[in-house]
Amino acid sequence: AKANLTLKVNDQGDITYGDKINPGYTAETLLGSDTVSNVTFTVDGNDYNADTYYGNGNHTIAIKEYTVNDGNNGGNYNVTLESDGFSVAQRAITITANSSSVTYNGADQSLTGGTITSGSLVEGDTLAVTGSISGRNAGSYDYVLNADGITITNSNGDVESNYAITFVDGKLDIAKANLTLKVNDQGDITY
Repeated sequence: AKANLTLKVNDQGDITYGDKINPGYTAETLLGSDTVSNVTFTVDGNDYNADTYYGNGNHTIAIKEYTVNDGNNGGNYNVTLESDGFSVAQRAITITANSSSVTYNGADQSLTGGTITSGSLVEGDTLAVTGSISGRNAGSYDYVLNADGITITNSNGDVESNYAITFVDGKLDIAKANLTLKVNDQGDITY
């Protein structure tokens, strides 16, 4: 009778967006000097690619192909394949809106942009900050940045859902200008 052989994908654990996976396997109940080789994997039904970052959510790694080297083209074993599920968590970043201080000059003042001040983007991802604030009169204007004012994309499109984003507000401060009112010189006059 054939022996039972289980090829089990090794546990990947939970990872964060931007961490790459490295699938491996364990051959349980392999007998004598028999070996397993040429193992390939799929992730979510697609061929595994070592350069792929998997997005936020749950995924499955499965064995796609393998060779049992038992001198009988694998005919000595009933092979059972066990996949592994893993979860990808969002990558934490903080985006801080820009701040600026200017002096009132009679024209509209505007402030745009922001930067990542904690965490980092995954290689290949790009942040665009489109939020803005404007003011004309002296005073302080809060630059409130939120998800509507940013996009994070890569060559596959929008990847913002792979990030847990904390926003920090900026501020546009317009200081009062100095104004001197001076009485015109009357010169010397005679009474």
